[in-house]
Amino acid sequence: MTRLIDHTTATACHPWPDDVYLQGGEHGVVMRPDSAGGPYTTAFVEIFPLGTFLRGEGPTIEAAEDACWKKYLTWRDCDGTGEPHGPFEARGYANGCGHCTRCGTWMTGVLPVQPADPDREPGPLENALLGDDEALGEILGTVARADDLPDGPRGDAA
Repeated sequence: MTRLIDHTTATACHPWPDDVYLQGGEHGVVMRPDSAGGPYTTAFVEIFPLGTFLRGEGPTIEAAEDACWKKYLTWRDCDGTGEPHGPFEARGYANGCGHCTRCGTWMTGVLPVQPADPDREPGPLENALLGDDEALGEILGTVARADDLPDGPRGDAA
Protein backbone atom coordinates (compact mmCIF):
# COMPACT_ATOMS: atom_id res chain seq x y z
CA MET A 1 0.00 0.00 0.00
CA THR A 2 1.33 3.44 -0.94
CA ARG A 3 1.57 5.93 1.88
CA LEU A 4 2.26 9.62 1.42
CA ILE A 5 4.29 11.59 3.93
CA ASP A 6 1.82 14.23 5.14
CA HIS A 7 2.54 17.83 4.04
CA THR A 8 4.68 16.56 1.14
CA THR A 9 4.16 14.88 -2.21
CA ALA A 10 6.68 12.16 -1.28
CA THR A 11 5.75 8.52 -1.01
CA ALA A 12 7.11 6.77 2.08
CA CYS A 13 9.87 4.28 1.33
CA HIS A 14 9.66 2.42 4.65
CA PRO A 15 6.83 0.24 6.03
CA TRP A 16 5.63 2.61 8.77
CA PRO A 17 2.92 1.17 11.03
CA ASP A 18 -0.57 2.46 10.22
CA ASP A 19 -1.01 3.83 13.76
CA VAL A 20 2.08 6.08 13.54
CA TYR A 21 1.47 9.59 12.26
CA LEU A 22 4.01 10.48 9.55
CA GLN A 23 4.73 14.01 8.34
CA GLY A 24 7.55 15.96 6.77
CA GLY A 25 8.71 18.92 4.79
CA GLU A 26 11.31 19.80 2.19
CA HIS A 27 12.42 23.12 3.67
CA GLY A 28 12.11 23.11 7.46
CA VAL A 29 13.77 25.88 9.44
CA VAL A 30 15.71 24.73 12.51
CA MET A 31 16.29 27.40 15.15
CA ARG A 32 19.61 26.99 16.97
CA PRO A 33 21.52 29.49 19.06
CA ASP A 34 24.44 31.16 17.29
CA SER A 35 26.77 29.27 19.65
CA ALA A 36 25.50 26.03 18.06
CA GLY A 37 25.87 27.29 14.48
CA GLY A 38 22.69 29.36 14.12
CA PRO A 39 19.54 28.49 12.18
CA TYR A 40 19.54 26.31 9.08
CA THR A 41 17.13 24.69 6.62
CA THR A 42 16.68 21.00 6.07
CA ALA A 43 14.32 18.38 4.72
CA PHE A 44 12.71 16.47 7.59
CA VAL A 45 10.44 13.56 8.41
CA GLU A 46 8.75 13.18 11.79
CA ILE A 47 6.76 10.43 13.45
CA PHE A 48 4.88 10.28 16.73
CA PRO A 49 4.92 6.78 18.20
CA LEU A 50 3.54 6.30 21.70
CA GLY A 51 5.35 8.48 24.25
CA THR A 52 7.86 10.11 21.94
CA PHE A 53 8.59 12.13 18.84
CA LEU A 54 11.23 11.07 16.33
CA ARG A 55 12.67 13.33 13.63
CA GLY A 56 15.07 12.62 10.82
CA GLU A 57 16.80 15.31 8.78
CA GLY A 58 18.70 15.26 5.53
CA PRO A 59 19.30 17.02 2.23
CA THR A 60 16.19 15.32 0.73
CA ILE A 61 12.91 13.91 2.01
CA GLU A 62 14.20 10.43 1.19
CA ALA A 63 17.37 10.92 3.27
CA ALA A 64 15.33 12.42 6.11
CA GLU A 65 12.95 9.45 6.04
CA ASP A 66 15.91 7.04 6.15
CA ALA A 67 17.29 8.89 9.20
CA CYS A 68 13.88 8.81 10.91
CA TRP A 69 13.47 5.10 10.09
CA LYS A 70 16.81 4.35 11.75
CA LYS A 71 15.64 6.16 14.91
CA TYR A 72 12.30 4.34 14.77
CA LEU A 73 14.02 0.93 14.62
CA THR A 74 16.20 1.90 17.60
CA TRP A 75 13.08 2.95 19.54
CA ARG A 76 11.05 -0.10 18.47
CA ASP A 77 13.79 -2.62 19.17
CA CYS A 78 14.96 -1.30 22.56
CA ASP A 79 15.86 -4.43 24.53
CA GLY A 80 14.04 -3.77 27.77
CA THR A 81 13.79 -6.27 30.57
CA GLY A 82 10.06 -6.41 31.29
CA GLU A 83 9.52 -2.76 30.32
CA PRO A 84 9.89 -1.51 26.76
CA HIS A 85 12.23 1.35 27.76
CA GLY A 86 14.17 2.61 30.74
CA PRO A 87 15.66 3.32 33.10
CA PHE A 88 15.68 6.99 32.15
CA GLU A 89 17.98 9.94 32.71
CA ALA A 90 16.90 13.57 32.59
CA ARG A 91 19.87 15.03 30.63
CA GLY A 92 18.86 18.52 31.66
CA TYR A 93 15.08 18.13 31.37
CA ALA A 94 13.03 19.07 34.44
CA ASN A 95 9.57 18.62 32.86
CA GLY A 96 9.27 14.83 33.24
CA CYS A 97 10.95 14.00 29.94
CA GLY A 98 13.98 11.77 29.81
CA HIS A 99 16.19 9.61 27.63
CA CYS A 100 16.15 5.82 27.75
CA THR A 101 19.58 4.77 29.00
CA ARG A 102 19.57 1.71 26.70
CA CYS A 103 18.49 3.13 23.33
CA GLY A 104 18.87 6.89 23.93
CA THR A 105 15.35 7.78 22.77
CA TRP A 106 13.79 10.91 24.30
CA MET A 107 10.40 10.20 25.85
CA THR A 108 7.71 12.20 27.62
CA GLY A 109 6.28 11.69 31.10
CA VAL A 110 8.84 9.12 32.25
CA LEU A 111 10.45 10.99 35.17
CA PRO A 112 9.12 13.10 38.04
CA VAL A 113 8.76 16.79 37.21
CA GLN A 114 11.51 18.80 38.93
CA PRO A 115 11.54 22.44 40.03
CA ALA A 116 12.65 24.77 37.25
CA ASP A 117 16.29 25.88 37.25
CA PRO A 118 16.15 29.59 38.13
CA ASP A 119 19.31 30.23 36.06
CA ARG A 120 18.00 28.57 32.89
CA GLU A 121 17.61 30.96 29.99
CA PRO A 122 14.61 30.17 27.79
CA GLY A 123 15.12 30.01 24.02
CA PRO A 124 13.49 32.30 21.44
CA LEU A 125 10.38 30.13 20.93
CA GLU A 126 9.66 29.90 24.65
CA ASN A 127 10.18 33.65 25.00
CA ALA A 128 7.87 34.33 22.04
CA LEU A 129 5.17 32.12 23.55
CA LEU A 130 5.54 34.06 26.80
CA GLY A 131 4.80 37.34 24.96
CA ASP A 132 8.32 38.60 24.13
CA ASP A 133 7.79 40.60 20.92
CA GLU A 134 11.54 40.78 20.20
CA ALA A 135 11.82 36.98 20.30
CA LEU A 136 8.75 36.66 18.07
CA GLY A 137 10.31 39.11 15.62
CA GLU A 138 13.54 37.08 15.60
CA ILE A 139 11.66 33.87 14.79
CA LEU A 140 9.46 35.44 12.10
CA GLY A 141 12.47 37.22 10.59
CA THR A 142 14.44 33.98 10.45
CA VAL A 143 11.58 32.13 8.77
CA ALA A 144 11.07 35.02 6.33
CA ARG A 145 14.70 34.76 5.20
CA ALA A 146 14.68 30.95 5.05
CA ASP A 147 15.92 31.00 1.44
CA ASP A 148 19.08 32.76 2.65
CA LEU A 149 19.83 30.30 5.47
CA PRO A 150 22.51 27.64 5.03
CA ASP A 151 21.51 24.06 4.38
CA GLY A 152 21.65 21.87 7.44
CA PRO A 153 24.24 19.27 8.19
CA ARG A 154 24.44 16.60 5.51
CA GLY A 155 24.02 13.90 8.11
CA ASP A 156 21.14 13.63 10.55
CA ALA A 157 21.34 16.41 13.13
CA ALA A 158 18.18 15.68 15.06
